[in-house]
Amino acid sequence: MTPLGQRRVQRFRRGAGTVRRLAGSLVLAALVAAGCTDRSSSSDAATSSSSAAPSTAATGSSSSAPAATAAGTHPARFEKGDCRFEVPSGYDVSCGYLVTLQDRARPDGPEVRLHVGTFHKRGATVAEDPIVYLEGGPGGNALMGAVHDFDGRFGGYAASRDIVVFDQRGTGFSEPRLDCQELIDVIVGQFDSTAPPAQQLAEQQATLAPCRQALTAKGVDLSHYNSVDSAADLAELRQVLGYASWNVLGVSYGTRLAQTLLRAHPEGIRSVVLDSTFPNAVEPLSALPEMTAAAYQRFFDACHNDTACNAQYPDLASRFRALVDAMNRQPVTVTATDFITEKTYTGRVAGTTLSNLLFEALYSPVLFTAFPQLIADLEQRRTESLTVFVSNSISQLNFITLGVHLAVECNEEVPFADPDAVHRAAQAHAEIADVIAGQLIESDAGFETCRLWGAGRAGPEENQPVRSDVPTLIMSGGFDPITPGEWGRQVGQTLSRSTFVQFPSLGHGVSFEVGCPQQVMLAFVDRPTSPPDAACASQLPPPEFTPPAAGSRPIVLDDFTEDVSGVTITGKRPSGWSSQGSGTVATQRNLLNQAALLQQAAPGSSPSSLLNRLGSQLRLRDGFSSTETVDAGGVSWQLYHGTTTDSGVVDLALAQRSGTTLVALLVSSPSDRHWLYNDVLLPVLGALRRA
Repeated sequence: MTPLGQRRVQRFRRGAGTVRRLAGSLVLAALVAAGCTDRSSSSDAATSSSSAAPSTAATGSSSSAPAATAAGTHPARFEKGDCRFEVPSGYDVSCGYLVTLQDRARPDGPEVRLHVGTFHKRGATVAEDPIVYLEGGPGGNALMGAVHDFDGRFGGYAASRDIVVFDQRGTGFSEPRLDCQELIDVIVGQFDSTAPPAQQLAEQQATLAPCRQALTAKGVDLSHYNSVDSAADLAELRQVLGYASWNVLGVSYGTRLAQTLLRAHPEGIRSVVLDSTFPNAVEPLSALPEMTAAAYQRFFDACHNDTACNAQYPDLASRFRALVDAMNRQPVTVTATDFITEKTYTGRVAGTTLSNLLFEALYSPVLFTAFPQLIADLEQRRTESLTVFVSNSISQLNFITLGVHLAVECNEEVPFADPDAVHRAAQAHAEIADVIAGQLIESDAGFETCRLWGAGRAGPEENQPVRSDVPTLIMSGGFDPITPGEWGRQVGQTLSRSTFVQFPSLGHGVSFEVGCPQQVMLAFVDRPTSPPDAACASQLPPPEFTPPAAGSRPIVLDDFTEDVSGVTITGKRPSGWSSQGSGTVATQRNLLNQAALLQQAAPGSSPSSLLNRLGSQLRLRDGFSSTETVDAGGVSWQLYHGTTTDSGVVDLALAQRSGTTLVALLVSSPSDRHWLYNDVLLPVLGALRRA
């Protein structure tokens, strides 16, 4: 299996908490599908969400106030519409579309429709200036990613400001969407291929011409899906939503878009946050091999310098290299699961893919702190950990629109690269050259890929530093493998009112990390003319490669009351576990050690019907098996046990009281199952009630 073309996907998709969030959403999806509550379906929820009242600051968004385009002859407009995503619990959301020209020089040409959601916490009093979020990728599906864990990523900001999230032209729920399903099918199909990287790359490139022809036949002009056009979209969006000013948050590629916005449309920008900064004036193709090698070395040095990690995983770097060589000679077969579509794929993982998985892991401590365990497991021929990492990687393809990804890269990055320099850089790091050899963009192949895609060429200003005096906060993670801290410092040199803050123990996309990073960003946005107090950044603890043993810290249970789609439940849940909504809380020590607890009440459903439906929805290998009966809270609970196809452990408890079935479900890793079963699941049963 070659790397799945996801180096760029992960680069801007933050590998941070995906599996933790999915542990909760997987169970929730099963219960909703089973009809356990009277909750509306996703489509029903989306329809009703458009009636949510917008905040006072966004009152202008309820109209179709026009904004002049660059050509000045075809005003952009905002059209209210239904939210095309499931609205996160606890937030008011208003949705619609920015409607503007694909090519602003052609007032009689095709229009594009950018899907927009404006979020704030229900009942909160918000400031007049919102935060607008610029997704990475390029080509990231912003709204899909945002609502997947909205509370964790934006909840700290939405209590005081509107959060405007939009799908950039060509992506996500915007129209037209530049899908290239033929390419996706080939990439996923190559999971089980043993063909050399050059052949797999050729197979991917063979899909580009027909995909491009299909898009152009629909009126798509690929030369207008890039940062210049997206920055003009943003300028229009602020006007049609009725905001006099706003605060711009860009993450990864979103920082590049933010720089273009500062240069071309600085009006109305109150402050800018650049998180994991990608400079306009950098040539990434030739920089990638050296950056990758340096990122790997930081990881191995961190484990070596950590007494506990070095004791448990000594000589990790050489063991990793030996494992890569062994897996290139004899790939490991795994069955991975796409956490979003729930499809499973069986394929062979070679050493080059393992190396790519390490690169992806460095995006977040949740991922890279589990990597030493993955190495040790593979040395012992245990593949469960590898299954989880590969599943996480495959799932990322759901969050990217590859047609836009290629259009942006081929318009404003590859044209400024020197083929000879790219080749020399790869040859200087032979082990890295093997990893990127099968990539559509990141290798020598990028030049041929872009010739086939034909997305035009940006003007020279897109390869030059941006100068601005708008207050700017530049944030960086010490382990970030793709946008290193020196890039953030480089951009800050021409931003006269910028502040640079590095978070040494974090990775990519630090503004989504609760605690210190969000506190620093909030302080800055509240008072952008004053440098924020960022002392907490240097006080963050180092990555925890060897977390405390399972059960070594006592579980404290807190009382809770929650309305789950009109059914109010009360009970107890573990203190410190994060809420995932709909009766679910989750915790995660790292990617391989995580748990989620769901508690709900299902009026009118019998325990037997729920058992059957849950068994089919949860991807269990052999269904549920009955384990024991427990009397708790004055009712008799029947407990069941199962194992998912991706080696997760599921414990289910069902009881019936007054025509309502009570449900408690625990998802955990095999190593944590025993103590969580005894210290979490059994103790919460006696307290669970329908209020």
